[in-house]
Amino acid sequence: MGPQPLHGVESGSGSPTVVLLHGYGATGFTWRHWVPSMERSHRVLNLDLKGFGDSGHLSTGGFSPVDHAAAVVESLDPYPDERLVLAGHSLGGGIALLTALAMMRRHDTRLAGLVLVSAAAYADRIPPFVRIARAGVLGRAFLRFVPKALLIRTVLTAVQNSRHPPDRRSIAGYAEPFRRASHRAACVATALQIIPRNLDSLIGAYPSIHVPALLVWGDGDRVSSPETGRRLAEALPRSRLEVIRDCGHMPQDEHPEATLALVNRFLRDLA
Repeated sequence: MGPQPLHGVESGSGSPTVVLLHGYGATGFTWRHWVPSMERSHRVLNLDLKGFGDSGHLSTGGFSPVDHAAAVVESLDPYPDERLVLAGHSLGGGIALLTALAMMRRHDTRLAGLVLVSAAAYADRIPPFVRIARAGVLGRAFLRFVPKALLIRTVLTAVQNSRHPPDRRSIAGYAEPFRRASHRAACVATALQIIPRNLDSLIGAYPSIHVPALLVWGDGDRVSSPETGRRLAEALPRSRLEVIRDCGHMPQDEHPEATLALVNRFLRDLA
């Protein structure tokens, strides 16, 4: 991908370019159902956030959502002429919002749209798997010694709708990066800084984001509730909220075809 600080996989061609931002503890693996379709008509940049996955070489500095957004902005500098759509899941959705705000402060006109999937946008209750990582040394020990497949199976079962339990491929794909010390360290560092100090002012700036935004939520999301989606839809002036039935916190995994259809339609409208 060139000189970007974040590792990512670039594929496809066409405008707008879709920049994919995964959620807490994940990697670009989370978009495996979407990328093959998107790359037929769009350039896709599937990024690993700072410290996570193959961006594990980035181990210094801050790990708050604002710091993650700054790394994303820097990673987009080599694409000065692209129209960009930021697509983020969970924490990645929150980082997409903060990236949009950072681009606006730079008078960067490349942003064409947002796709926010079960996004972390407000000071919601911190999920149990993040609270464990916030235990510092104990969190590091837990993430190091607990069997990785058991950890991921437990987390995914807790956050997904019971009608859509995680399959073996999902468990293996999400578990693999937890075998790396750098990935586990990023989980702990991000968990400890997961609520930005200036969250209220950031929330107050959401209405200034005037690009079209597609919001996708599961009706049974217990991590980022549908009420969060409704609140965010009211804050973003050009947004549309789509609530997926029988769905938890992982719409792109639980209902890949339905969510992909929504996103592809959104991208066609932008084009």
